[in-house]
Amino acid sequence: MSAGDVCIIRGGVYEDALTINKNGTSNNYLTFKAADGEDVEIRATNKVNGWQAHSGNIYKATVNMAIESRFRAIYHNNEYMDLARWPNNTDNNRWTIDCTPVTGGDGSHFTASNLPNIDWTGGMVYYLGAHSGASWTRTITASTTSRIDYTEVDITKWPFTPHNPTVWRNNPGNNRGQLYLFNKLEALDYANEWFYDQTTNTLYLQTANGTVPANGSVEYAASKFAAELKGDYIKLQGLNFFGGSVKIHNNADNNQILNCSIIHGSEGHDSLTNTSAQVGEAALEVLGDNTLIKGCTVNHSSVSGIVIAGWAASNCTVEGNYISNIDYIGIHASPLRASGNGMKILKNTITNAGRDGMYVSGSNCEIGYNDVSASQKINSDSGVFYTVGNASLKNNEIHHNWFHDATAPSYSHNPNDPGKAAGIYLDNNSKGYSVHHNVIWNVSWSGYQVNWNNTNLDFYHNTIWNAERAMDSCKWLHSRK
Repeated sequence: MSAGDVCIIRGGVYEDALTINKNGTSNNYLTFKAADGEDVEIRATNKVNGWQAHSGNIYKATVNMAIESRFRAIYHNNEYMDLARWPNNTDNNRWTIDCTPVTGGDGSHFTASNLPNIDWTGGMVYYLGAHSGASWTRTITASTTSRIDYTEVDITKWPFTPHNPTVWRNNPGNNRGQLYLFNKLEALDYANEWFYDQTTNTLYLQTANGTVPANGSVEYAASKFAAELKGDYIKLQGLNFFGGSVKIHNNADNNQILNCSIIHGSEGHDSLTNTSAQVGEAALEVLGDNTLIKGCTVNHSSVSGIVIAGWAASNCTVEGNYISNIDYIGIHASPLRASGNGMKILKNTITNAGRDGMYVSGSNCEIGYNDVSASQKINSDSGVFYTVGNASLKNNEIHHNWFHDATAPSYSHNPNDPGKAAGIYLDNNSKGYSVHHNVIWNVSWSGYQVNWNNTNLDFYHNTIWNAERAMDSCKWLHSRK
């Protein structure tokens, strides 16, 4: 193909990633589009066949899951399955993290009651501190029925300082945080759970009704990406992606993603070496300047929905998209997470997020006419709109948005205190924001939350209804050594 060409893709299911290395020009895009009236689905998954009985309601099959372990995912009839865990996901709701309370510990071990009497060594532990700002995950190194040892973290450094079992909070039933254990075959004892033994290339699965899976009804993540754009002036139009992310690579500029859908774009667990409570992956990852994302649907991601990385991308427009069910692991991830300069974030509908509803931290950005709701479904101390700053004035405008219906989980606070879900949260060092003509309602904390060392902020012509307080401003006294 050459500049100006159009590739029309006929309807069907394609199990190979779409990778584009060529360039268009400013007046002649390379276009890849679905044929009129036809449904094109590009899947980053492979089907599993040849199931055999293993034990009870558990069945097994031979597959080669070569993808990096933290991006492994299993789908049965297009539904996401749980990696074998304890406690079980008994309500089949990914927003209720189904943990057990931690009773003590430090930077290398937890104590808890009535842990299953299996060897958890080599499995993983998910931990959400009582503060509930962000979770983290580590490899288990030893276990008993009352203790879990794990790869050590440095609790003198953020994000572990406020999120570790030495920190006590007056939250009934959640004083030192909560955990669940996962990724052991012995824990596979409940519907919709799976385990993969990479030494024997064996996949184990228990279906919802405990019956043998039909051939082709189970799929596994075979590739991290469903599409990769490595050139300039490329347009994707009307394509549907499943089970893998869409990535616009560094220096791939002036590209457009139009009227596409990305379902289960980036699933799996957190990085086992994460020391920042965030990851770069997303269902749609943008590292190219002047990208346009318009009219798309992004639904279901363990981490972020759309990430625009400031170290690589600027002057991008995200307009008229529907983004939902994002950040199931409860880290610093967002349905829309943009750190580049010159962003235009307009007319998007965003709902159901583990932490922030929207995060924008670049300079010279416009955030307008968005409808953002139902954030903080796992985390606390966050906002429907959230950002944190640095020494520079941002010159950002937040206007004519609806930010609403966010309540921090009950486990994150004492019932006598507000749950920390703010409408607009300008965290530490946020400078240079004009906030006007927004409507904020049904939030369990401040309509505006402004933290320390924030300057050059203008708030005017906003409406706040049914918030715990209209505005709160924090001044911290701290020392440095």
